[in-house]
Amino acid sequence: MSEEMEELSQIAFSADPALTEEYYAAIGRFIARFSTMELMLKACIARMVSVEPHYRDAVFAEMTVASAIRGLRTASQIFFTEDVDRKKFDALASSIHGVNMERIVIAHATWYETEKGIAAYKAGGEYLKLQSKYYDIADLYRVIEKLTVVQRGLDELFLRVVISPPSARR
Repeated sequence: MSEEMEELSQIAFSADPALTEEYYAAIGRFIARFSTMELMLKACIARMVSVEPHYRDAVFAEMTVASAIRGLRTASQIFFTEDVDRKKFDALASSIHGVNMERIVIAHATWYETEKGIAAYKAGGEYLKLQSKYYDIADLYRVIEKLTVVQRGLDELFLRVVISPPSARR
């Protein structure tokens, strides 16, 4: 067995239980906030294209975050008439995409301890090579902060859509 495979086969997350607990708590916090953000993203799109709330889950049930981002971009092109607004919400969609790429690693990686610290090990998909990240717990907290900024942007979008629903613009 290669040295790397041997290291990966020993997934004793950390010798320090307090550090392990802190990482698990940060991962859980990120996943919980991400799912809230995903729900808000779909609610914004539903409101922008006049999908009634009681139909929203049926309409968006199979929509991935990536397709919801494309939906947000399309809906914002229809909903907003000012280029400034369109650019702002296109930037929001780009931020959501960045956080979603982080989610793919955080949610689907193998977490293990290395000499550099605890790491998330992910291969495949859009990642053409193996990668390890989040050696420092502060790296996870920075991603959670990015998610918080995205959530604020979605909150602002939702409020703007509620104040000026599609039917009021016609």
